[in-house]
Amino acid sequence: MQNRIRGWRLVAMLAITFALGAAFGAASGSAARAETDAYGKLDIFAKVLHYVETNYVDNVRREDLVYGAIRGMLDTLDPHTVFMPPDVFQEMKIDTSGEFQGLGLIVESRDRRLVVITPIEDSPAAHAGVLKNDVIIAIDGKDTLDMELAQAVTLMRGPVGTKASLTLSREGVAQPLVVDLVRGHIRVASVEQRLLDKGVGYLKIKSFQDRTDAQAVKALQTLSRQNSGELTSLVLDLRGNPGGLLEEGVRFADEFLGDGLIVSTEGRNGQQVETARAHPSGAAVAPRLAVLVDEQSASAAEIVAGALQDQRRALLFGVTTYGKGSVQNIISLDDGSGLKITVARYFTPSRRPIEGVGVAPDVVVANPAALEQWTPEVDESGLAPEPPETDATGKKLLAALPLPKDLDPNDHQLRAAYAYLKLGELPK
Repeated sequence: MQNRIRGWRLVAMLAITFALGAAFGAASGSAARAETDAYGKLDIFAKVLHYVETNYVDNVRREDLVYGAIRGMLDTLDPHTVFMPPDVFQEMKIDTSGEFQGLGLIVESRDRRLVVITPIEDSPAAHAGVLKNDVIIAIDGKDTLDMELAQAVTLMRGPVGTKASLTLSREGVAQPLVVDLVRGHIRVASVEQRLLDKGVGYLKIKSFQDRTDAQAVKALQTLSRQNSGELTSLVLDLRGNPGGLLEEGVRFADEFLGDGLIVSTEGRNGQQVETARAHPSGAAVAPRLAVLVDEQSASAAEIVAGALQDQRRALLFGVTTYGKGSVQNIISLDDGSGLKITVARYFTPSRRPIEGVGVAPDVVVANPAALEQWTPEVDESGLAPEPPETDATGKKLLAALPLPKDLDPNDHQLRAAYAYLKLGELPK
């Protein structure tokens, strides 16, 4: 096994050598000489690949060797530049599109079994009566005990109109249930909304995928109808939002800003790549805003939070965000694999960098549930950072108003934001 690891490292290091050799050749010689040098390094890589394939003690797949070499090269770069084999690349495209063909179940692995987290609204699974916490015993007769989550997802997905059968164990029901379903086109909503109180709306953005902005505009219109008039205040929840499509994040931020800069990006050597500015026709430029963020708010979510904070459009409540301040391009490769490569870093309107730093909230509020699961990474000094603690302003907000009946008493961040919006200002 150790020899195999060394072999993979050798192939990976040769891939790196080829890349560096090409770069140095281009910088120091003529174009023709650089091209010759680059092909020379590629020839060395090809020879080593041949020697490994023909002489290595165990049989190896060429695809595994080449993919391993690519990963080795990209491992020398930032953690967001990655190579994706065809199956991983396909899943990434589904995640950003928010659409797939299948049964419409969100599941997790729990105690060696597949457990339903929730059926997606208006999906075949929801219409068939599959419930939260149902245990999936079998998919099309295949036992799911110790089944990998990826395999289960593959079995449940398929072309629209094809049939599938789930065997379920449900609490309170003695015998397993067999549910026959027909796969359909599933659209995963990235937006949730509800009315917290008269004039106070709540909008949660789970991720920034294709058409998130359009979904958010519809959600705001729904809230206005439920309120029988325009909202006076809005809680925007970006907690747990890993980001997604940069352009969707920019469009969404534009809905809340009448003018001004949203974000700027800079590429290699500090060259400015792009700036995005707000337009006066946003769908929600009027309501007072409170934004919820946490340590899992990242990328496009941080762009939105940073823009609204810098433009003094909203106050942020929660804890410091993740700190992913880079922009990636996605490149499709000929064999169905994909390359995600960092091409720029982004900055908030006030030129604050976000990479490795995050966006700090205006009011620090820690949730009890998050504190219970606090598992910080130890830094180079061997010390782990202290868990976030609600600041003095946050404590005053939590004590300022009676708890509304529909608010979770343990969601301190939402409670503090709600109190701020109802009071109209921060307590002194």
